Amino acid sequence: MEVNGNPNLEFENRENWASRVRELRDICDSVKSRLDTAYNQSAARCNLRRRTPLPLEVGQVVWKRNHTLSDAGNYFASKLAPKFLKCKVAGKVTPNVYKLTDFQSGKYLGHWHIQDLKLD
Repeated sequence: MEVNGNPNLEFENRENWASRVRELRDICDSVKSRLDTAYNQSAARCNLRRRTPLPLEVGQVVWKRNHTLSDAGNYFASKLAPKFLKCKVAGKVTPNVYKLTDFQSGKYLGHWHIQDLKLD
């Protein structure tokens, strides 16, 4: 058989080819399992302090992070504003998200993630 002008083209044994494909499949499976293990270890390390659900109850007092912007027209500097505001837990949306209300007025403040909350 002549391919691309080479009359001495030889085809390899199919068994050798099949064994190399099996080896590659085993290597691929090994890489996938090691990637899964590395991902789980990394996620456990990352979520150690950040993602643990806080055991908050409805009516419990918490401090939420205050996000303010400076306003030169009103002579307001956000760096002088309080960093946290006192709130009450109004409900649980997910294990990491809570509904909050203002501590004094009872005004609804929205949904807040636990990374923006501190216990009283």
